[in-house]
Amino acid sequence: MVPMTSIRLSAVIPLLALLLGCAANEAHLSDRGLTPKDRTEYLDQKGFGLPKNVQNDFLEGRVAPGMTRDMVLHLFGPPDRTAETDQVWEYVDAKGRDVTGMRFKGDKLIEVYGDPAGRISAGKASH
Repeated sequence: MVPMTSIRLSAVIPLLALLLGCAANEAHLSDRGLTPKDRTEYLDQKGFGLPKNVQNDFLEGRVAPGMTRDMVLHLFGPPDRTAETDQVWEYVDAKGRDVTGMRFKGDKLIEVYGDPAGRISAGKASH
């Protein structure tokens, strides 16, 4: 007779492998920008007066209303597409599918649509 522990482990191991494989297929737009350490240094130099939630989002690699264009550029790099006289920025995956979009008013980010963390998954469905 096979011990119950062996049966449970044999069922869990393939599930873990599948989950880890999915995570390996996921990239983030923030991979295009500053490293986490460099984000901290950026905020030390330019983050004075920014709301704490905006600073935290920046440190964690997410775009959020209240950020400046410069912060978004340092986080995600240049946009893949722009519209409305550069007031709308869009970031896409390798197949041209929308990942994250945002709208600016002047220099301030006022709206984010799509994934604010900019997760790019190999199996991501189109919007």
